[in-house]
Amino acid sequence: MSNLINQSLRKNIRKKGIPVALTALGARMRCRMLYWKHGIPHWVFAEEYGFVILNLTTVQGLNVARKKHKISRLRLRDMDRICIFRYPRKGWLIKKSNQKKK
Repeated sequence: MSNLINQSLRKNIRKKGIPVALTALGARMRCRMLYWKHGIPHWVFAEEYGFVILNLTTVQGLNVARKKHKISRLRLRDMDRICIFRYPRKGWLIKKSNQKKK
């Protein structure tokens, strides 16, 4: 029963555009791939239903949901403290896109 609930939770979160992985290794690999693709820092959090990968924009959406339920918002310094993995590990490196300006 719990497995079906967790599976439906992961499915609903993925519909909202937030990546979820089943294993920590898969979450770390996905986190790196997303950084290479978008150039934005990503954090991995362990939840009951899997490992959630958040970036700067998805954290803002999560904070809106937390505010509606009267839960304090997540700050970036708190995210660094409670996450299990972050890529890039140091600094606020934001990779610049190599696209030509029109």
